Amino acid sequence: MAEFLLFASRYHFECQSCHFFNSPPRISKSSATDHHWIPLDIGCLKLNTDVTIEDGSLTVGIGIVIRDSVSLVLGCASVKIHWYFSPHVVELLALLEGLKFAHESGL
Repeated sequence: MAEFLLFASRYHFECQSCHFFNSPPRISKSSATDHHWIPLDIGCLKLNTDVTIEDGSLTVGIGIVIRDSVSLVLGCASVKIHWYFSPHVVELLALLEGLKFAHESGL
C-alpha cells in the first residue's frame, strides 16, 4: 500500500504540473457533440468506480461495478476508507480497489 501511495502522489504531482490553472479550459468542437455508447467486444469487461468524500470527516467511500459486453453486472462492491487523500489520489485508490476486486473475484 505504501508503494501505491508513493506512486499515486507522484502521479498526482505530475498531473498537476501539466495543468495551466490560469488558462481557460479548451473545448474542442468534437467534445461538444453527442457520443453514442459502443458495446464492448465479446469477452471484454468494463470497470466503473466512483468515490465520495464525507465533509468534515476522514472517510472516503468507493463504489465498484464490473459489467460484461452486454452490460450484465458481474460484480459490485463498496469500500470504506478511514483516511483523507486528495481527490486525485482517491480516484486512483478507487481504480486500485476495483482492480483488486476484479482479480480476487476471478474476473
